[in-house]
Amino acid sequence: MISLGIKTGADLKEFKKEQLIELFGKSGNYFYDIAHGMDDRPVEPNRIRKSIGKEKTFSEDIDDPHEMLEVLEDIAVRLEDSLTKREAKGRTITLKIKYFDFQSITRSVTIDEAVDNASVIMKFVKPLLSRTEAGKKKVRLLGISVSNFDDQDSVAPKSRQLLLPLKFPEAADRRSGNLLGF
Repeated sequence: MISLGIKTGADLKEFKKEQLIELFGKSGNYFYDIAHGMDDRPVEPNRIRKSIGKEKTFSEDIDDPHEMLEVLEDIAVRLEDSLTKREAKGRTITLKIKYFDFQSITRSVTIDEAVDNASVIMKFVKPLLSRTEAGKKKVRLLGISVSNFDDQDSVAPKSRQLLLPLKFPEAADRRSGNLLGF
C-alpha cells in the first residue's frame, strides 16, 4: 500500500472499488468498505472486559500535584463503584496521563492481591504518579484502570505463578538440620 501512496484511510478512500479489487483481489472489496465506513460484521457487546477504568479530562490544564491527587482519589472512588458493580477485582493498576501537549503516558504496577478498593488502589497510584512529569508539565487528563482480573478466562487460577519466597508453616528450619515436616 505504501508503494501506491496509501498511508492513511483517507488515502485509501481515494481509490475506486474496482481499482482496489484489481490491486488486492477479494481484500480490495473489504478495504473499500472499511474506508467508506461500511462494516456488516455483527457487534458483540458481551465480550469479556480486559480492564475497567475511569478518567477525567480538564477544561483547563492543571499542574498542582495536590489537585491531581484529589482528582485521582475521586476517580478511584468511581472506579471502585464500577468494579464492585461488576464483582471484579484486578491485580494490575494503571495510571494514565495526557499532558497539555497531548503526549499520553501510562505507568502500571501488578500486585499480589487483586483489588477493588479505592484506598488500596490509591496506595499504588501515588508512587506511579511520582514516576511521571505531572506537576512539572501541565496535565490535561488523568485516569486509572484495573485489569488482570481474577476471573479472567485467559488466566486460570491454577496456572498463576506462585509468589516467592514460599513459606510453609509446618516446615522446619533447614539450617538447624531438621527435616521438613511434610
